[in-house]
Amino acid sequence: MRISIFLFHRVNDSKDPLWPPMTTKRFQEVTRYIAKNHTVIGLDELYEAINGKAIKTNKPLASISFDDGFKDNIEYAAPILSKQGLTATYYVVTSCMDQGRATWTYLLDQLLLGTKMKNIRLDRITDTNLQSAKLQSISNKAKYSFQLKHHLKSADEKYRSEVMEEIKSTLLDVNQENPMMDWKDIRQLISEGFTIGSHTVNHPPLATLEDEERIRFELAFSRQRITDETGITPIAIAYPVGSFDQRTTRLSEEAGYLMGMAVEQRVSNLNEDNRFALPRLELYQENRLKTWLRMKGMQQRIKNMIHS
Repeated sequence: MRISIFLFHRVNDSKDPLWPPMTTKRFQEVTRYIAKNHTVIGLDELYEAINGKAIKTNKPLASISFDDGFKDNIEYAAPILSKQGLTATYYVVTSCMDQGRATWTYLLDQLLLGTKMKNIRLDRITDTNLQSAKLQSISNKAKYSFQLKHHLKSADEKYRSEVMEEIKSTLLDVNQENPMMDWKDIRQLISEGFTIGSHTVNHPPLATLEDEERIRFELAFSRQRITDETGITPIAIAYPVGSFDQRTTRLSEEAGYLMGMAVEQRVSNLNEDNRFALPRLELYQENRLKTWLRMKGMQQRIKNMIHS
């Protein structure tokens, strides 16, 4: 049994040159296409399908998910989905809910985008090519942010935290806004029929954590916080930035989850894929052709063919 698990992040009409959110118009187009050409199922039905329950439909199966827990998810995305009769799962970072702050990946973008500094130097960066950069234009900032995030996503947690602290202390001229939902928003989503999953406590790339106890904390404490705040225990974990390994899947099961969500840009085969490493199709604000290719799981295959 095959299913397309679609992944979104932000949906709004603001201008963000470093990480453009999907516009409400494009989101309406995409979800309208999904609704017309798929049978969309919720997380509970997905788990039942994994366990062999047949779903009577003449259309391909699909499921919709959001990572991180941005405020625009409830302001714009949820109303559009509800109007079309679609359900979705929102994977939230619990410390963002608790502390009213953004994920480190979003914060990095916003600090670099908002600063008036023309140059930056970061002594804690081990990659000499990234220790200094020009920030004199939006394109400079976008390029540096992309390279720095790529570098930090594969780094160990201690180093990543040290670099982020240096960035925050260096770019003090930027006001840090909170773009995330709070627990009241989460409870409202549940009341409207949506599902909540965990995206860990602090959004670390889990495969980079050396200490298994830290991985256990990220998995178990986030699950417990969601339970405490909503009365509902999440059955699925979405791995931040798609980072997972065999330890992660094992510890996710030990923590009580029933499924784990990855990001592999392909359609999932429920008869073959590990239920703790289900691939998702990540969608961005791109032109219609690229979006359609992503939705079909074809873009990654084309890239692989080009580079083979």
